[in-house]
Amino acid sequence: MNHIYSPMRRMCLSVLVTVLAVTGLATSALAQTITLGTGTGVNCTTCASPINHYYESMHYQAVYTAAELTAAGGAAGTITSVALYITQLPNVGLNGFTIKMANVGQSNMSVAYAGALTTTYGPATYPLASMTANAWNTITLATPFVWDGASNLLIDWCYSTTTGWSSTGQNREYTGPVGNTPGARFYRTDGANTCPTTPSNTVTTKPQIQLTLGAAAACSGTPTTPTASGPANACSGVAF
Repeated sequence: MNHIYSPMRRMCLSVLVTVLAVTGLATSALAQTITLGTGTGVNCTTCASPINHYYESMHYQAVYTAAELTAAGGAAGTITSVALYITQLPNVGLNGFTIKMANVGQSNMSVAYAGALTTTYGPATYPLASMTANAWNTITLATPFVWDGASNLLIDWCYSTTTGWSSTGQNREYTGPVGNTPGARFYRTDGANTCPTTPSNTVTTKPQIQLTLGAAAACSGTPTTPTASGPANACSGVAF
């Protein structure tokens, strides 16, 4: 039996293909949130973390491996937010709070990172009123960062001089996979801004985080719909 596709059938098929293509693009662009790290362990009240205030200024870096991100369901894409699970608030808001990121080759922080960093948030005051204890605290990045899906991800947190130090500021942390220890580095001091200083102290654990990832690149332009001759409303009742 010969199958003859009339113009109206071709038109209906082309419309169907276009709808499916657009739907697929929209689905791929949906954001997803992944969680790195498990458990309820936290840094001690005098131990370094991105929000610990035992010193007046903190600079903290951690590496999250590509294998960790992939295992959590992540894929190459744009990071639009990062969250820490804070269990105890610092006693005050943190001045000059800044988040930077980089795609890196190193899988741990045994050697200080010396490459370029992209500023994704701040410097801005991280007010105490914006933090919630025993919950994920999400910061939406002012400049989203593109993770390439293959490199390890370095996240750099710092806050500038914030007077009134105290033994406060805890967040959940964990030990990374084999080859990822030490997972973090830090530098902290009183009376000076640590953000320009390369972190010099290593620590085995690193913060548990949540990342929101979207598509690697947004679609642009208008899809071109194929044209065909025949009435535009001829699809109803047509057998394919």
